Amino acid sequence: INYMHYGATKQWYGIPGSKAKAFKSVLEKQLKLRFAEVPDLEHHLSTQLAPQTLMQNNVPVTKLRQSAGEFVVTFPGAFHAGFSFGQNCAEAVNFATREWLDFGAQAVADYRLRGKKEVLSFDRLLFSLTYRLGELSLASVEMLLAHLEALRLDEAHLRRALFESGVQDVSRVASPPALGKMSAEIPEKVACYDDQRVCAACSHTCFLSAVCCHCSERRAACPRCVDLLCSCPRANKYLLEWHTDAEIARVVAMTQGHIRRAQRAASATS
Repeated sequence: INYMHYGATKQWYGIPGSKAKAFKSVLEKQLKLRFAEVPDLEHHLSTQLAPQTLMQNNVPVTKLRQSAGEFVVTFPGAFHAGFSFGQNCAEAVNFATREWLDFGAQAVADYRLRGKKEVLSFDRLLFSLTYRLGELSLASVEMLLAHLEALRLDEAHLRRALFESGVQDVSRVASPPALGKMSAEIPEKVACYDDQRVCAACSHTCFLSAVCCHCSERRAACPRCVDLLCSCPRANKYLLEWHTDAEIARVVAMTQGHIRRAQRAASATS
């Protein structure tokens, strides 16, 4: 959401989130060389395409002019650009409604493919929300459960595959800092800690676990990118776990229990 305090008018151009893929396709087609140098070019504030070029390729473009005292809201997945007609003062802040989770999960998947770092750990956010289930609608908790369950299954499968392929299980002798554990709040020191445990290959925050190697004390990888961490054999690598499989399963079970109680309460009052 963007609010202009005072000053000259600002011109905005917007592309709806439903056309994000089409926009990226046109952008990559028009700027092949730049994308070869900067794979996540669409996330940089350095490039614009003429609206006519986009519309000629069936990508709709909406425009508006923002004056002092007016708000502009951009929705998930949407792209926007613009310029000011003169000096002005505006401020913007990112926010998410409780229904944003599906969009957040898709953004994380896209970021991993392009090696772009998350603004904050989406996995941590999911677990932090479980401390506030009573504040969420039933539909929101059900959406949260779907993402938690997918994360649990993915993590369990990857850990099992890693151990079977020779990666060392050091859970009984190594205990990562508690700062990396799930928490009700995400203060700055916790966010800064998360920034230090990103995958060397895809830049995803290694919230639940991370693969490390004896050849380096500074690099880590998410379980998916184990073979991209270094050229050492898997037997030289080990898995650090901030959360055990049992801990993850308990959070999922707690969320399932909350949903059942909410459903029973709704049935009793209907």
